[in-house]
Amino acid sequence: MKIISLNNVHKNKVSVEGANGASKDVPLSVNDGAPIYSYRIFTI
Repeated sequence: MKIISLNNVHKNKVSVEGANGASKDVPLSVNDGAPIYSYRIFTI
């Protein structure tokens, strides 16, 4: 089980039209050993 603070997750800018200032965090993905799913958090 991975436990991480969202303060330690790299924020990626969302580059979709109309998403000014939005960011996407991916605290759990295939890079962490989750082969089937990813956990994403979008901040507006």
